[in-house]
Formats: sequence, structure tokens, C-alpha cells
Amino acid sequence: MPEYQPLRRGDAARLGTYRMVGRLGEGGQGIVYLARAHGGALVAVKVLQAHLDDDAQARRRFLREAAMARRVAGFCTARVLDVGTADGRLFIVSEFVDGSSLHRQVADGGPLDEGA
Repeated sequence: MPEYQPLRRGDAARLGTYRMVGRLGEGGQGIVYLARAHGGALVAVKVLQAHLDDDAQARRRFLREAAMARRVAGFCTARVLDVGTADGRLFIVSEFVDGSSLHRQVADGGPLDEGA
């Protein structure tokens, strides 16, 4: 099982058909959760930060990110599987790729070459 942090008070237990397992990370725009899809597969679910729910510009940026990620070749990034809204919260679902973060890879080993 991948490394993750427990859910916090206020975190949704479910978003649509996705059951949240734990937190993978958090940034200024969103929180990324490890979740289980309907069939049981692990996925990553990025949810727009609650304080940005009413910010039309932030919502547009979030949706633009999903649209741009869908255009990237599958070998370059995790595929976007779903984009939705549940209980007024925007979310993006992508493949879950188990392993250390890109940040950790670069911090430990320096810049990656083109093949990596």
C-alpha cells in the first residue's frame, strides 16, 4: 500500500463514486487524496481547496489544468480519468502512480534526463 496521511476532520469520505483512503499531498490550489474507484482500483483525486470554491477564476484554472493534462501523452503523466463536482466541490481524478514524488526524486538524485 502506498504512503499516505490519514484523512482530517472536514475531509470528505466520498466524492461521487470515489472513496477517500487518505491524503497524498496539499498545495495552494488543491488537496490530493488516495482513493478507491468503484471497481476498487487506487486513484488520485485532486480537490479544489474549500476556500476557493466561490472563486470563479480559481475554478476556471482548475478545470483548465484538467483539460491540459488530458492532452499530454500517456507516457508523460498520469492519465486524467474523470473530472467532476460533488457537493459543490470540483475534483480531478487521475491514475495513481505509486512511488516517490517528482520533488523527492530530484531532491535525492538531481535533475532527471529526458528518458526519465
